[in-house]
Amino acid sequence: MNESSIFIETEESEKVNLENHELVRIEERNSRYIPDSLIFDPLSVEEEERITLAIYNLKTQIKDLKKKIRRSVDQEDAAVAAMKDDLAFFKKEYQDLREAMILANTRLVRFVAISFSIRLGWASRGRIDTIDLFSEGIIGLRKAVDRFNPHRGFRFSTYAIHCIRQRIQRHAQSNLSILYVPNHIHEKGIKLARLINESLQSPEAKNNESAGSLDKNIAALAEVNKLIHPKRISLDHQIGEDNELLGVEIIADSRLTPEDVAENADLIEKMIATMETLFWALRAKELAVVRKRIGCGGNGRTLREIGPEMGVTYERVRQIEEIAWGKIKARASRLTLEGQAVPYPELLEIVLKQPSENLLKFCRQLYALREEQKII
Repeated sequence: MNESSIFIETEESEKVNLENHELVRIEERNSRYIPDSLIFDPLSVEEEERITLAIYNLKTQIKDLKKKIRRSVDQEDAAVAAMKDDLAFFKKEYQDLREAMILANTRLVRFVAISFSIRLGWASRGRIDTIDLFSEGIIGLRKAVDRFNPHRGFRFSTYAIHCIRQRIQRHAQSNLSILYVPNHIHEKGIKLARLINESLQSPEAKNNESAGSLDKNIAALAEVNKLIHPKRISLDHQIGEDNELLGVEIIADSRLTPEDVAENADLIEKMIATMETLFWALRAKELAVVRKRIGCGGNGRTLREIGPEMGVTYERVRQIEEIAWGKIKARASRLTLEGQAVPYPELLEIVLKQPSENLLKFCRQLYALREEQKII
């Protein structure tokens, strides 16, 4: 092999490495990409103040009209009909102004969603998509529009960014961990970490009382971290009193018998049959979205993938999924109250207590286990 061939091979390998690096960079950029079609122009300060004040006044007027209609049941039909017409007009105007405020603040939601995506980094790869964070931020923005009081003297964005961050943060916390950890545990960990940081920076940290409270907070934070980040044991870890066995040997010797596999397969089929019974409450489009999100017989899809297939926006897909899980919970509640027989009754209680995000994870694992059983 001459020097020219060596030089050519080296140049080609460097070119391949550069191309791979560029592909990784493009993938990272696309994972945080939110289409410009979902972002609208913001309002001016004067328009924002005018619309927020109008929304607040309309909300007050709607509440007062509802009270008057309830009190005027025995009055003439013409007066009640006039009040109902006014109520319908106020509701339509309220919804129009509300949607205008939501569309005008989509840029703020995108900023928060991308900031969280960058902070999460590689930890969220494959579990949390930026478009999902954006959708959760829109939910927080809707709540901010409904709750904002312009008479307190603050800008709307100051109040809205707190609601958007809280919604996105809770969604990220519930999806980053394989095991479900309640939100109040995460919040307790954040609060304890803040207290420890403040105690370490204060000049009174050397006092006995301050040192004692600091030690308590550190111990409490350690307990919380055990719940959020459970300890992982390597397969090479030695087990037993005399450390005579490795973890990998225990796993190799504890393979399931055919009877165990058949029993587990029967349990999985009962759970899936129960979920299919709950799916009867859904319409065709809602059932299609839920099945694509779960990935029945395949990989679950994201909102960004389902939207173009169904010819709707990401936000509409999220709304359809939210309505579908609400119907599933309502059917589970009805079956429980009526005492109707299902293949696995214990699953009804799980469906009623768990949020839709956890049910989505559970169903994905359930259908994946059935596929694994078919392979075995």
